[in-house]
Amino acid sequence: MKAPETPPFKESQPIDIVVSGASEPADNETIYFSRILSVKKDVLLIAPPVLDGIVLSSPLEPLKVRCRLPAGLWVWAFNGLIPSILGDTWVLQKPPESEVIREPHRGNIRASVTLEVQAALHMANQYFPEMTLRILDIGSTGCQLAGERPFIPHSVMRLRIPLGGQTLEVHGKIVRTNPFPQGIHQHYYVSDFQFSNLSPVNRDALLAFILEHLAENDQNKK
Repeated sequence: MKAPETPPFKESQPIDIVVSGASEPADNETIYFSRILSVKKDVLLIAPPVLDGIVLSSPLEPLKVRCRLPAGLWVWAFNGLIPSILGDTWVLQKPPESEVIREPHRGNIRASVTLEVQAALHMANQYFPEMTLRILDIGSTGCQLAGERPFIPHSVMRLRIPLGGQTLEVHGKIVRTNPFPQGIHQHYYVSDFQFSNLSPVNRDALLAFILEHLAENDQNKK
């Protein structure tokens, strides 16, 4: 797969915010998931960084972080600074492109897709009737879902995901929801879903699907 030429500074781009607990970046690092909301000249406006449904604590002073922008089989990494927070929007200083490093992706690879799945909520020791949701992007640890209504964080769900000739059944929970509707002509609500106890066989099948999808997208761009 061809490496991207420029950092993907664009709206809706996933971004990992890495917070270190020691002076060395590799020590005690915690990775929060976020998404670029808007790109300005000198800053990136991002969603509140979240880990397992918990938002990163608001810093009392500018917070130095390590940022990673997944782009297929590659990742763009740079040191960043969060100088301020504006309500539900976090401000991240945008680095010069010369300071952004491109390297092979060694973590969770995510692919943007439009994929209808059957989902069922688990309550009172049973699964309720299935509903149709859309997957907007998917990785080996979770996916982003779009539906007609927002979900409650920590809701347990089952997804049946069509992967070519097979249907992958996965279980997990909602770790983050956006209470505000998205879209212009048709409103929808976005939620982040985290897989739990994904078997090695299912993980391999999911990873193969993601890599195939990324390769097809790259081929279509040529």
